[in-house]
Amino acid sequence: MEVFKKQSYETINFLNTNTPHKMKKILTLIVLLEFTFVTYSQMPVNSAFQNTYDSYKKGMVLKNRPAKSVALMNKYDVKFYWLDINLERTSTYISGKVTINAKIQNTVLDTFELELVSELTVDSAKINGSLCTVNHTTDFVDIIPSSALPANSDISAQIFYHGAPPSGGFFSGISHGTSQ
Repeated sequence: MEVFKKQSYETINFLNTNTPHKMKKILTLIVLLEFTFVTYSQMPVNSAFQNTYDSYKKGMVLKNRPAKSVALMNKYDVKFYWLDINLERTSTYISGKVTINAKIQNTVLDTFELELVSELTVDSAKINGSLCTVNHTTDFVDIIPSSALPANSDISAQIFYHGAPPSGGFFSGISHGTSQ
């Protein structure tokens, strides 16, 4: 019985946070628990989802994309996006510029392809500051530089666009009505 009393007293004494040393232990424990919860909350629910995500991430499975587009988009690795968007809160019309910094993979790049909904119009595009030819078909934009870009080189592409995106998705929460 004496051992039980001593152990209970130590447990209660540990919870007494009057000393800085014990407070540090408790705070460390709380931080570790929080880190564990945050880490696990970022994990996919099941391995089937993880396999699909890994496939998308590697560019192996791109649903509803033509094989040509997948091949062109796999020729470069995006390192940075900068979106400069002009919009008003009373309209879904937008205009803007996107800057994409990328590294060309182990092959020359004669066409820089990206996705942009067909409802938006591409005004112009530049790669490394040089104006390029632009072809916008369906939801894909082909940017064709004046000469092929060498393998393993860094590029900076700027695409200027405007228009009214389709309803749904991000713009589904926008209305032109007034609230009471």
